[in-house]
Amino acid sequence: MDEGPPGSHFRSQWVACINREWSKTINTVFTVNWDALIEDVGPRIDLYRDGLNRIREDDEILGGEPVFKGTRLAVRHVGGMRARGEPVGRIVEDYPELTPDDVEFARLYTEAHPLVGRPKASAKTT
Repeated sequence: MDEGPPGSHFRSQWVACINREWSKTINTVFTVNWDALIEDVGPRIDLYRDGLNRIREDDEILGGEPVFKGTRLAVRHVGGMRARGEPVGRIVEDYPELTPDDVEFARLYTEAHPLVGRPKASAKTT
């Protein structure tokens, strides 16, 4: 039995639920094509959900900053590099323990979890 691409079962359940709960036509002027929306957003949701399993937060590692498991490589560092336009291939070349999916996950994570507030005080005072 062909199960389709990874996450497709989850997405099809999601579409069925949305179609059950919400009308495809919200009103006579505004119509939502849920299938197209989920087709566009679904792969990023799958990537994000899978990526969360590949990171950890530990106060003993970089002060609790999320890192990729088994490394001291901050997720936001990698995500920031990608957001500034660094090619995925170059990042993976520099950090061979990462996969292209890790790099794209880091970009999504960085966008979804921006740092807020004032920067932490440095240890050096003048």
